[in-house]
Amino acid sequence: MEQFVQDTVRNVPPITRCLLIVSTGLMILTSLELVSPYSLYFDPQAIYGKKEVWRLVTSVLYFGSLGIQFLWTSYIVLLYCGKLESENYEGDKLKFGWRLLLIVLGVWTCGTLFPYSLFLSSMFLSTLMYVWSRKNPDVIMNVLLFNVQAPWLSWVMLGFQYLVGRGVFDHLVGILLGHLVYFLDDIYPTMPASSGKKPLDPPLWVRAFFTRET
Repeated sequence: MEQFVQDTVRNVPPITRCLLIVSTGLMILTSLELVSPYSLYFDPQAIYGKKEVWRLVTSVLYFGSLGIQFLWTSYIVLLYCGKLESENYEGDKLKFGWRLLLIVLGVWTCGTLFPYSLFLSSMFLSTLMYVWSRKNPDVIMNVLLFNVQAPWLSWVMLGFQYLVGRGVFDHLVGILLGHLVYFLDDIYPTMPASSGKKPLDPPLWVRAFFTRET
């Protein structure tokens, strides 16, 4: 059993694994009441005024205390983030990590401009789900006993959240962010004006820095 767990964890792509480790750690700390969720949410005044910079990370990666919501969200990260990292970006940690950073910057910006939610994890995950779904248009997903083609997945989940009475603003913003990422990553480089360049690729100085470090 121990070997099975070790093999399972080892097979998770490294960046996705780090995200899950951080989110699990936050879940444990709040479930044991060692840390209050009120010290984790996105609060620009606390971040910039009181220098509580950890909120930049915790507001995105806190998925709640132990329960169905945490398990479901962790599954979403494992599935869509993991597949993006290992398949769509072919294990290029720098390329995927840089895009992930840009997505998080977009989430922080939207969280600042539209202070609708205390936590930004839903927006972050919706962005990842949308990007994956557009990069894998031929995949058929089974959602609530219905087969759904991947590009419709985010919209189906949006409708489901609306039907069960949950807020859809974060999910909708995540879709918009995801479409921007998809456009810059997959559509714009095919346009003549782009000269084949991908705006979301890490700059040469970033790649040179990490290449030198390794």
